[in-house]
Amino acid sequence: MRRWNGWSPARHEAAQAELVAAGAVEGGRRARAGRTAFVPGPWTELKAPHLPLETAKLAPYAACLGRSEPEMPFLRLLSPVPPHELFAEAWRAARWRSRCPPPGGGHRSRSRSGDQVHFW
Repeated sequence: MRRWNGWSPARHEAAQAELVAAGAVEGGRRARAGRTAFVPGPWTELKAPHLPLETAKLAPYAACLGRSEPEMPFLRLLSPVPPHELFAEAWRAARWRSRCPPPGGGHRSRSRSGDQVHFW
């Protein structure tokens, strides 16, 4: 982010603080994340070699949770779209879910047969 925008660490922290204050992202620390800003919503823990990520990002990665590991079109969890499109779609999906939770509350589980949304 800093390199793309030419930001200093202080400018990056200020921008992140603004996004957290606006509710656009969640701040904090999560195991193996390597960052401190996250798309709002649930977190999906994955085993190595995959990194954990926001659950809202699974569908844009064309991935779903299998029985023991993620099911995806590539050998690694790779985005089929540019990062800015991935973030925008995950943020939109997270905001939609926060306004329209699934019936009965909680989070929907993803099955092997589907329940995934492809946006491209």
